[in-house]
Amino acid sequence: KGDASAMPRILAQLSSELTLHGRELRVGRLQTVGVEPVALAVLSQLIEVLDTLVPKANESHENSLVLGHDGSMGGEAKPPYTESLLESLRQAFGPHGFLPEVVECLHSQPQLPAAAAEQLKIQCLLSLRLAAAWETPSSVQKPMELVIQQKGCEVLIQHEELICRLKKGDGSTTVIAQLGLALEIQQLLLCSDLGLEQLCDTFTKARSGATRRETPLATIALETLEILAQQNWQASPVAISTVLPAAVNILALLLNATPVALTASTDQVV
Repeated sequence: KGDASAMPRILAQLSSELTLHGRELRVGRLQTVGVEPVALAVLSQLIEVLDTLVPKANESHENSLVLGHDGSMGGEAKPPYTESLLESLRQAFGPHGFLPEVVECLHSQPQLPAAAAEQLKIQCLLSLRLAAAWETPSSVQKPMELVIQQKGCEVLIQHEELICRLKKGDGSTTVIAQLGLALEIQQLLLCSDLGLEQLCDTFTKARSGATRRETPLATIALETLEILAQQNWQASPVAISTVLPAAVNILALLLNATPVALTASTDQVV
């Protein structure tokens, strides 16, 4: 299909535009389309294109924050991957593509109006969540590997701030969405030995003064479950359908961690 074949090229183009406008945003040069930051508008378009390319997983996505409300998106574009299209994907998922820019935006947190800043965080996490789930063609770098190389694990621990906000009763949609996406990304990273090692190592460095032997990642998941149990989150279907299963799955993955990863992090994982 013509449209399907165009998607990798569009993704590469949007990736380049995001890198440009993201840098402008971080140095304080805010460009807008109407009232919306250009970087946010480009990222939103990039997510729509990415969502058409990433195949749906085998399991149901009913609990995922990734798909639209109608569940219509998700891997419908299946282009024949010619060398030209593969090169477009290599550009989009390379070290100068959108993933390093997204990680940097989460790390630097550009100065934006409050609503736009919250939306940028959600869109950045959403793009990471989509990309990390994709097994790209063999000649294209795996998005999950690039996220780890770009120290994406370090920015993901920022969701501890979200847990603090939940404890204070801030159950806003943006807080729930950010926490759910951050946990889902960590769940995906934990499916590999490298991701498990990096996440545990990152959490240990972030809490280097802690004397507890259990992984702080497990502690965060347990704290999340405790908050959901103690507070009346029945009024928030998103919290129950996204945050809850992600936290449970993280604990399950840690309990079933492979011997290789456990050996690499013996002082961090129970």
